[in-house]
Amino acid sequence: MQAKEVQTTLTDMLSSFPVVVRTGKGYVEACLREVNKGAMATCFVHLCGAPAPLDFVFCAGDDSTDELMFASLHGAYGKDCEALRLFTTTVGRKPSEAKAYVGDHTDVVQLLESFAQGARRAVESHPHTVCTPCRRTAVDEVRRHFTGVDPSGFVRTCTNQLRRTRARERRGRQQR
Repeated sequence: MQAKEVQTTLTDMLSSFPVVVRTGKGYVEACLREVNKGAMATCFVHLCGAPAPLDFVFCAGDDSTDELMFASLHGAYGKDCEALRLFTTTVGRKPSEAKAYVGDHTDVVQLLESFAQGARRAVESHPHTVCTPCRRTAVDEVRRHFTGVDPSGFVRTCTNQLRRTRARERRGRQQR
């Protein structure tokens, strides 16, 4: 009952601000309307997919706020997107925007371990995954790319890009 009271109080107090109040499993959050898991996931896929396309995108979640992520990715890339190979999965069988479900978190761990094993086998068995001029494997390239990445800087980049996109959309609507 306390979480509901906090949510109601925050919603009332922040109604004049561009803020939304959400509840999830054991928490209440207040954040900018434009910033949510869906916006960040779509931005992340967009940034990671440039300039080379991604092999696939796997997105899993077990919370009501994860539904924003599934819906946003499906909205941006299509629910049956073959070009991107988008796999959305909810943890636990329940109504969801996700295309599939797994039983619990141990199934997610097993799935991720399978991805890792498959990637290791692919890198080890295909000599073309080595960059000839510098003799670095694909794994080395991934490590090099993500070493020292500042997550808060990434979130700022995504947030700023999202704000610019929304501002362009608003200007376009105002000009009509």
